Amino acid sequence: MASNTPYLPPNLLRPRAFGGKGAEGMKKEITSSKPVLENPHRPWKTAAFSKYPRGERMGYSMGTHRYRLTRWVHRQDHSKVDAVEFYDHQTNPQENTNLAMNPENKALVEKLTRQWLDGWQGAKP
Repeated sequence: MASNTPYLPPNLLRPRAFGGKGAEGMKKEITSSKPVLENPHRPWKTAAFSKYPRGERMGYSMGTHRYRLTRWVHRQDHSKVDAVEFYDHQTNPQENTNLAMNPENKALVEKLTRQWLDGWQGAKP
């Protein structure tokens, strides 16, 4: 389902919920959503980013309106990628099937990986 409104993940609707505290650097990475709430048709972020620790690995995710890409890397050496997850929320909203290894998704996964590498600052309007 396509939408003309910007993608606003629920956690970004309440940036003050963090109180400027939490993970190191969190305050710097939060952009107020007030401008888009005042004008829903203005250009806005193209993606939201998150991270999730799991043992010796860290999962770094990027979510767009339609897709989620996660790269699982070693905490001590981010160049070592253990796994990649790719989900299409239009066809797989519950994320039951990882599509990252499907050959037909190779170009899209590469494109989203480049966007992921640009990080949250690259997703700003």
